[in-house]
Amino acid sequence: MSLVTEPQVWILMGVFSTTIFAVIGVQTAAIMRVVRVEVGSLRTEMALRFENVDRRFAEVDRRFEQVDQRFEQVDQRFEQVDRRFEQVDRRFDAMSMKIDGLDRDVRYLMRREIDDTDS
Repeated sequence: MSLVTEPQVWILMGVFSTTIFAVIGVQTAAIMRVVRVEVGSLRTEMALRFENVDRRFAEVDRRFEQVDQRFEQVDQRFEQVDRRFEQVDRRFDAMSMKIDGLDRDVRYLMRREIDDTDS
């Protein structure tokens, strides 16, 4: 004598299957919610870190621009020094020509003086 009939077994199997699928569905939804939250927090953290990296790169770029400006100033100063050296070179050349002229004149005068005293 069986207390459970065949239709009751099928109903119990259907209820059990439905319960299992419902539990799997609820668990899957919960897991998906957790994954979405974790991915969202990871996305937020990564965005903050990339913003920090971008800020640091911007600071490095600013410093390089300052270094470039200083190098440009140094280049301008070297150009000024080069121009001054060119002016000094021209003055030395002019003085050298004047000294050569004076030396030639002194030799000429000395020869004339020596020739005048010999005669």
